[in-house]
Amino acid sequence: MKKINRLLALCAVLALLLAGCSKEESSVRPEDNLTFAELTFEATLNDLVNRAAAVNKDHLDDIPDCSVTEPAYVELEISYTGQAPETTGVITLDILKDGDGYFTEYSELLKIPVANNGEVTVSLDSFVVYNSEGVKIWIAPMESAGDFSGYVDDPLPVLFQVQDGTKPYIDVEVLCFDNRMVNEYGYVFFELENTELIEFCIFGNFCPPPGLRHALASYSVAVWTVDDQDQILDQLYTNEELFSKIEENDAGELAADPVCMVLPDKLGEEDRYRIEITIEEGPDAGQVIRTSILSDLEVRTFFDGDDNLEYFHFFEGCDEPDTPPIFDDPRDNRMTYKTCVKELNDSGVIALAAVSIKGSILDVTILATGMEPGKHPQHIHGKDGMDAVCPPESASGDDDIITLTEGVPFYGGVRLGLDMPGGDFPTADAMGNYIYQRTRTLSADQKAGLTPLDQKVIVLHGIGEDLLPVACGELEKIE
Repeated sequence: MKKINRLLALCAVLALLLAGCSKEESSVRPEDNLTFAELTFEATLNDLVNRAAAVNKDHLDDIPDCSVTEPAYVELEISYTGQAPETTGVITLDILKDGDGYFTEYSELLKIPVANNGEVTVSLDSFVVYNSEGVKIWIAPMESAGDFSGYVDDPLPVLFQVQDGTKPYIDVEVLCFDNRMVNEYGYVFFELENTELIEFCIFGNFCPPPGLRHALASYSVAVWTVDDQDQILDQLYTNEELFSKIEENDAGELAADPVCMVLPDKLGEEDRYRIEITIEEGPDAGQVIRTSILSDLEVRTFFDGDDNLEYFHFFEGCDEPDTPPIFDDPRDNRMTYKTCVKELNDSGVIALAAVSIKGSILDVTILATGMEPGKHPQHIHGKDGMDAVCPPESASGDDDIITLTEGVPFYGGVRLGLDMPGGDFPTADAMGNYIYQRTRTLSADQKAGLTPLDQKVIVLHGIGEDLLPVACGELEKIE
């Protein structure tokens, strides 16, 4: 009986001790007042297409190949301070699929402990997607790599704040490298923003003192992305990365390939690139000789069929005009204008037009595609004292077709017909393409009617009796 009483007394003492310890801990442990924030990741997917075009960017070797296999799981790392645990290590989450698409499975490891009415800074430190064979198919690049600033807006680590009781969606930009669009892959919680890499190439000739033949130009190229106000966003290439290589071929002749660059093109958005060409030989060595801001649509007008690509050809110190003359020479008093001529009336037409004027000499170049085979009138249109603009879709009547009469109130009357010597207009070939180029001397009345050119538009017309406008572009000065 004494033993039993002693055991009971011991249990009572232990109970009091445990109660005291528990009470003491509750007064000092902050985690008893914690709630949780649940993380979900929403990714922007950039698909680096056109593998052959990326030869000038060796760092793309670090990007995993896109795969036609299904995504199976993701490995990610997060860290945060102020609450335990402060790091989670590698979190592996299965990727599931339902009728709406892909999504990551629920995980307790994505619940972040947060004090009541508080917030915690969380860092996403790595994010890699694998297929069922354990092969990487997408990766979020690290800022330390230094080479991806032109392709993603926010490389890892990504810092964000979470508050108690919330379920924030965190944007993560992931990359893969493939030769096709990957717009069918995605996850619930992952918003896809597909980016193609498109290619633009430059070839140059240099003319030494008069009487000598054309020579291969030694030049370099710098490239930036710019916003819609032409302000620089990121530099994609420096002059040290893009430069002409003149070498002797097997026949003992000097030869060079075009200088090509890879440009990111986010589908559904207008991307703009500032390109500067610096001459590396001759009396102007080290000076910028050509500069222009091109849009992604203007770059695509150089695409020739499914596999081929035309290049921009400049002639430094020569009598020939650049082909096409879409770059400005900052040393010249020539004024150059360009426009991307876009479709009207669902024609599917697209064209790149460049107009330059020096004194009374006018040069016009148009590269058009998607035209109906046959002869197409084309003109520069304008309005007195007002900006001419391309007609919106709402300009059409009940038949949803913009006629000549319905277009004139927007772009005005004809200021100059863009015909060829003899009066004929250019003829599109069986593939719907044509190139128009003409240099002409303007009369005083013609020049007065055309200037200022940045208030004028170029209109391309169809064939047949109605000559409907099929494409229109508003000219803008190249600064």
